[in-house]
Amino acid sequence: MKPEIPARGGEEIDAFTSWRSVYCYLQRSGVVKKIQRTYNKRVRQNTKREIEKEINEQITTNQNTYE
Repeated sequence: MKPEIPARGGEEIDAFTSWRSVYCYLQRSGVVKKIQRTYNKRVRQNTKREIEKEINEQITTNQNTYE
């Protein structure tokens, strides 16, 4: 899996690699799912910011052409 954004912290790296089966704290129910949920939330927020930035750039370039 190629990460879309860099992992933040060791627990994300542990959850996304094959070391997941070695660590005891990742064997409890819901732990990996929570880590993945926070990572995916950050990915969605980052994507949303990029889209808003592109839209704002297009708006400013369109305004400059009309002036």
